[in-house]
Amino acid sequence: MSFVQRAATVVALTVAFCPRAYAPIFGEYPGLRSLIEQSEIIAAATILERLPESEIGGSTRYKIEFNKILKGASTQKQAIAWLRQLEITSWVEPLPSPLPSRIYHFRPTEIGLFRPGDRYVLFLVKSERGDNSSYENTNCEGSSFPISPLRDLASLKVESLPDTLILLFREYVDFKRRELTELEHQLNAFIHEGDK
Repeated sequence: MSFVQRAATVVALTVAFCPRAYAPIFGEYPGLRSLIEQSEIIAAATILERLPESEIGGSTRYKIEFNKILKGASTQKQAIAWLRQLEITSWVEPLPSPLPSRIYHFRPTEIGLFRPGDRYVLFLVKSERGDNSSYENTNCEGSSFPISPLRDLASLKVESLPDTLILLFREYVDFKRRELTELEHQLNAFIHEGDK
């Protein structure tokens, strides 16, 4: 048996016996209008609980609660959904050359996981996995983004769906900007105040 035949056999057996062992493919950010069209449900939702099932590709099952449905309809107030964070890849300027001798990378302890209690806008499709999950996020970048903790969803008026989504994302960015400004003030105090 040749190397190619052995490799094909191993791949076929892996897919047959471990259908969730391979990493699912996802697409680049398609643009806001395309993302809206692909989604059966777009909802502001709270992450209630992370369930133990997950896939190598980054999908994890969560119990979610719909706070406000922006597109589509659901008969459930709470649902089980397969979610993974697929942030929009943006191209940035190349790193300076020559690079510094040491570069430190700081990462969250649980990369790609949604935390219970956090609220997100989720772009969802109905799940066809055969388990008790109702939904999964669309298989592309930008299929979820956080909601500012300051946003009152009960007062949110949805007149234009794209404008509403842009507003929610912009509010979250503004919230993070204010948070960063506060951290910069704390850093300045840390360095320059006291010890006189």
